[in-house]
Amino acid sequence: MGKTLASTPQTPKQKLEYPHWISKKTGAIALVVIYLIAFIVGYLSLPYLAQHFKSPVLQYYIAQLIMATTIFPFSLAFNNTNVYDIFWFMGTSTIAWFWLLDAGTFTYPSILGVVALNLFSLKHFHSFFREWTGIGYSDFRTKETRANLVGFPKNVLYWIVFSLIGYHWFQATISFSGISPLYYVIYKQENVNPVIVILGFLAAVGAVLLEHISDEQLFEWRNKKTGKCIDVGLWRYSRHPNYFGECAFWTGLFIMGIGCSKEALWTGVGALIMISLFNFVTLPWMERHIGHKAGYDEYKKTVSRFMFWPRSESKAKKN
Repeated sequence: MGKTLASTPQTPKQKLEYPHWISKKTGAIALVVIYLIAFIVGYLSLPYLAQHFKSPVLQYYIAQLIMATTIFPFSLAFNNTNVYDIFWFMGTSTIAWFWLLDAGTFTYPSILGVVALNLFSLKHFHSFFREWTGIGYSDFRTKETRANLVGFPKNVLYWIVFSLIGYHWFQATISFSGISPLYYVIYKQENVNPVIVILGFLAAVGAVLLEHISDEQLFEWRNKKTGKCIDVGLWRYSRHPNYFGECAFWTGLFIMGIGCSKEALWTGVGALIMISLFNFVTLPWMERHIGHKAGYDEYKKTVSRFMFWPRSESKAKKN
């Protein structure tokens, strides 16, 4: 989730996992075709879902799951779960456009909501494909999980439990929970509070900018290949400013939702899920992964884990 420059170079031991015989250009074309198929299947499922489920939110959630499931056979065919990675930002934007075009409510809250989400998607699109090495591109978390689940029946366990359920379906679920406030922004504009809507929009856009700056600083630092942990720019006041920006973005969407309808209060669950997952799963996993870097132990003593906070230089020196 939240692919913010978290990848590591592929190693010789992992070559068999990926289809290296496919060129980067061919891989890019393959991704376009895969996602077009998934989006078309999702769109064609909507009339059927509308007949069997009363809740429009549930209809689109199931459509999201259908799109995620459509991508799974391609992940299996390319022997790479991370074929699904761009669904995090492409799938959410697609659902938002489905909603906007279906509702036909081209008012300032709905337009601002879709603009915020598309800025988020463009940011992730840029970060992802700048480091993308081809259809075999794989995140370190996927590599670690797969390395621990080799051989039969562990390989089946990997593809069914981790890849299909834990990666495709679960990420579709949490990303949908994150964009659920936009349903109310687009469809339920009851007693709109323009101040709250604008504040939510600014928070979401500001979060995207924060995440972008963080990732740019990290990208430049990695290119220096110092072997040390990053301790410049925004990274001097948070060990994970990019992830903080990611969580702030989903919170901004929630604020926009409650600015349009009181019914959107329940969608705060989405932002809470995002914040919890990043704090209790993604951050600990990332810190274990980069803990070997020179100076990281001292860095942890000095810099706030998640929130932006003044550095504790004195504390670091005492320890």
